[in-house]
Amino acid sequence: MKKKNIHAVIFLIFAAFVFGLLSAENCFAARAARNGLLDGTDCEVRGVWVDELDNSEKSTTILNNIVAANLNTVFVVNPPIGSNNGWSNKKQFASFVKLAHRRNLSVHIWVPNLYRKKSGAQSDFRNKKERKSQKKWVLKLLKKYKKYVDGIHFDYIRYNDWESVNKDQKMDAVNQVVGEMTSAVRKKYARMFVTATTISATPTWADFSAEDIPDWFRDWYNANPGNVYATSYSFPTVPGHMKYQQDPVTWIRESNLDAVMPMQYTTSDTAWNQEADSWKSFLTYVGKEPARILMGVGWLEEEGHPEWGYDPGSVARKIAYGRSLGYKGFAIYELNGGAHDQDLVNVLTIDSSENSNAAPLKNSKENCFQ
Repeated sequence: MKKKNIHAVIFLIFAAFVFGLLSAENCFAARAARNGLLDGTDCEVRGVWVDELDNSEKSTTILNNIVAANLNTVFVVNPPIGSNNGWSNKKQFASFVKLAHRRNLSVHIWVPNLYRKKSGAQSDFRNKKERKSQKKWVLKLLKKYKKYVDGIHFDYIRYNDWESVNKDQKMDAVNQVVGEMTSAVRKKYARMFVTATTISATPTWADFSAEDIPDWFRDWYNANPGNVYATSYSFPTVPGHMKYQQDPVTWIRESNLDAVMPMQYTTSDTAWNQEADSWKSFLTYVGKEPARILMGVGWLEEEGHPEWGYDPGSVARKIAYGRSLGYKGFAIYELNGGAHDQDLVNVLTIDSSENSNAAPLKNSKENCFQ
């Protein structure tokens, strides 16, 4: 082969390589542009959690209530798959996601990461083998149900005990598994959205001199004198999720999750509004879009949580306050087919004294997850 021909072949190979890189980059750019949470389109995520599907009658009731309430997104807990745990009945889950998809809902598989093992043993994300198993788990679920779902949602992606921040590198491990799973999903299923739950940002005691508190929070704390974490007690505090080894701001910065959902389910407007204020401040400070936060709104009672309950008017007020801050999404926990659900449907869609004659979901809205 002549020398100039060799040069031509080398040039073509190099050009193909560069084109491939640009194509991949354009693919990810297009993927990001599709996320209406970030691109300013006129949309809103109106999400709701659905837990433990176990019979068709309840599933039908839940689905009908979701549609009647003008909600447009559902996070439904996964069934068992392979050696991995799950809380929904396989048959009911498959039926529900198909029907939800046909009714134009955005469907996301809710994965309880801490409880992956059927044995009931909790996951330790510091273990390399466990992180690999987590990736395989979510990819297997997406492969099986990809025709009907739009994303994967990480939940219980934390440790179970309240401890010093990043004790024994636990926070680092959670950050790592979130990043690895997000990257794996992006690579295999570019159209899928990836979201995660976080424990609330309620101020919680911490020893700033001894605990491995993330640098971004130390900087934010110092840049915001008089913030709630400095004034709630007579000593410094951190967001509650950090004591369970969660750092959702870093997840968004480094893993580029589509959204994080704070688990603030109190009926108190004051506490919830403070949560919404904190998240907007955090993300604005680190240069990320506050729209990446989908504010959790409580609709449940649970033993050990006297601050939770069924308060229709409170749900309407919280959505109104979140919108005033510029949030483009909410995730209600939960619709379960119970006697209280109709009260929620009514307050969301029908003007009344409970919602100041301004039902927050009276009209349908385009979904950002599309």
